[in-house]
Amino acid sequence: MKKNKSKHGLINEFATRLKFEFCLSKVNLANNEDFLFDDLYDYVHIDEKNCKNKRFITKIMFKDAVARPRYDAHRKNYFYGKIGIWPFVYQEPAQRNSKNRVKGTMITKNVESVTAVHCKNMIIDNVIPAIKSKFLPACKRKTIYVQQDNAKPYFSDNEADIVALGSSDHWNIKFKAQPANTPNLNVLDLGFSTPYNRCKMKLRPTQLTN
Repeated sequence: MKKNKSKHGLINEFATRLKFEFCLSKVNLANNEDFLFDDLYDYVHIDEKNCKNKRFITKIMFKDAVARPRYDAHRKNYFYGKIGIWPFVYQEPAQRNSKNRVKGTMITKNVESVTAVHCKNMIIDNVIPAIKSKFLPACKRKTIYVQQDNAKPYFSDNEADIVALGSSDHWNIKFKAQPANTPNLNVLDLGFSTPYNRCKMKLRPTQLTN
């Protein structure tokens, strides 16, 4: 009889307590009687998703960022919660001629191994500027939390340059890590990334840029 090995291993009592405290922090006591869940309008969820085809070795990792949908009375339109989707890619000149391009043409290549440096640069160059452009200016009056998991490529929550960029222009953007082995606490892990695979099967991309 084969043993059933869990993908994430057994969750100990300490991890269970952290999950309970994390969930309890999202509950507000109203009128000393009713317990209400936080509306989470000040939270942004980020995560990564790999897109690949089993026929090819090449795969691309994307950084996703979403927030709760809401009506934007300032811009008089509806904000659907999408902050941005960015691929981990770079460009370099082609080394030789081919039927598709000439030597020296700039081509897009994927980052083979995403490290903490890549994630940090993605946050600085794309995620934080996108949050500032998509959120209302009135959100500057409160703290915006960017929730990420505890994956190894992630950076520390209190790095100086991240803190400085998050607090610039009168914003207050902070990063928080969710408890370990809790994919159900992140909207992106709950199925938001599923459309990637559906679009890939429908469009049948032949190039990396597709």
